Amino acid sequence: MQLATEATQSVPASSIATASHASMGMDVTPERAAAYAQYKVIRRNGAVVGFEPPKIAVAMTKAFIAVNGGQGAASARVREQVAQLTETVVNALMRRQPSGGTFHIEDIQDQVELALMRGGEHHVARAYVLYREERAKERASQRAAQRAIFYVQRELENAAEGHHPAITLCDRGTLDGLAYWPGSSEEFLSSLATSEAEQLARYAAVIHLRTPAAHQGYNHQNPLRTESATVAAEIDERILQAWQRPCLQSLSRP
Repeated sequence: MQLATEATQSVPASSIATASHASMGMDVTPERAAAYAQYKVIRRNGAVVGFEPPKIAVAMTKAFIAVNGGQGAASARVREQVAQLTETVVNALMRRQPSGGTFHIEDIQDQVELALMRGGEHHVARAYVLYREERAKERASQRAAQRAIFYVQRELENAAEGHHPAITLCDRGTLDGLAYWPGSSEEFLSSLATSEAEQLARYAAVIHLRTPAAHQGYNHQNPLRTESATVAAEIDERILQAWQRPCLQSLSRP
C-alpha cells in the first residue's frame, strides 16, 4: 500500500501584469465589454478562461519593447499602434464567431502575427515570432523534465514495494506532474503511455499538505521556493485537483 504526500515543488515563474483597457488606450463601451464576455479562451493546459483583449495588448507591447526598447514602447505613438492592432486582432477573431464562442490561444497568437505583418511592423512581428519559438522550447523542456521525474518516481516506488512493506510513504506521486505540465492532462498521460486510472490505482490514500498563503507564513527562506505566494497557491491548487478523485482517500491539511 502506498501513501502519497503532496508538497509543491519550485518552478521558475514570472507574472505578466494585465493592464486595464484604459491604460492600454482601448476605449471599451459597456456594449463592447458585454460582447467580450460571450467569448472564452482555451489555454494549452485545456483550461477555459475569459477572453481578455488587454492581454493581447500586453503581448504586443512586449514585442515592441524587444525592438524599440522600453522608452520607445512607452511613446504615445506606440501605445496608439498597439491599441489599433489589438482592435484589429479582436475584430478578426469575433468575425469568425459573431454569436460568441471559444478561441484557442494559438489562434489568438496567429492573429497577432498576422496583424503585425499587415500593419507593416515586420521587425516587431519577427520579435513576436521569436518569442513564441522560445516559449515553445521552454514548454518542450518542461515536458521532458516532467516525463523524467515521472519515470524516476515510479521506479523508486516500485523498488520500495519490492521489499513488501506494510506501507510505503512517498513525498510525491506520479500524477504531480499534471500541475507542472504545459498542456492538457490527456496530453500528459498519453505522452507517458499510461492512464489516470492506472496511476491512481498505485495509491491507497493521498495526504495533501497545503502551501500557506503570504499572510499565513509563506516566505522565501527555503531557497528552492522562488515563486511568489500567488503562484505557489496556483500550483498547490493544481496538485490538489490532480488527486481529488472518488477512488482515493484524500486528506488535505491547511
